[in-house]
Amino acid sequence: MAIASKTASLELLEPAARATYLAQKEASSKFMYRWFELADYDGPLIRRMVALLAEKKIPVNMTLVVNQIIYNIDDFDHVIPAQEMEDALPEVLAVYVPQIKASATGWTSEDFNRARAVLPKVLAFAKLLHDAGVPMMIGTDAGGGSFFAREMELHVQAGIPAWEVLRLATSKTADLLGMGTRIAHMAAGFEADLVILDADPLADIGNAAQVHGVLNNGQLLSAADLRK
Repeated sequence: MAIASKTASLELLEPAARATYLAQKEASSKFMYRWFELADYDGPLIRRMVALLAEKKIPVNMTLVVNQIIYNIDDFDHVIPAQEMEDALPEVLAVYVPQIKASATGWTSEDFNRARAVLPKVLAFAKLLHDAGVPMMIGTDAGGGSFFAREMELHVQAGIPAWEVLRLATSKTADLLGMGTRIAHMAAGFEADLVILDADPLADIGNAAQVHGVLNNGQLLSAADLRK
């Protein structure tokens, strides 16, 4: 589930909020923040959806970084510094960045201010799902790199403990994908691909972006090797 688009359903807004939403509706992507302005997390509709996700063990991938980038696309270099972009595949960026920018077509300064103001509520939704026991994964639309590390950081900002976020980004996701019997766990007989960091992500989850190298099939590749 990409929270930016799949969750923004009229059926999840309480009746009065739904009428307000429809009165403001237009052919644009402004729903990406307007829905969150009106959503009632304590209301019966959203509570029922969360309960069903938990009961039926339906995995959710939040892609919080999509919301953060779109809400700040008017200042893209600030939200995603140039040095972070070095870890992304150029072929991916060539498609991803124009698509993201198109998501805020027609937004005014007021729209961006309202969107940025609602981001804490977007993060609170992630915490709501986690606390309810909904199976969660961590991934991005942009193929990993710094975007993946930023996704982890946003989950910690949401109030999910760093150690749990690291598990969501590794072993828990592998288990939910049906691959947990051969990858993402440090155990005899498992594929031993490891990411080596220069700093402790438990001290600061942002350190997940400080990649020293990757051990892949017994070969150590440095960060510089990987960027090549």
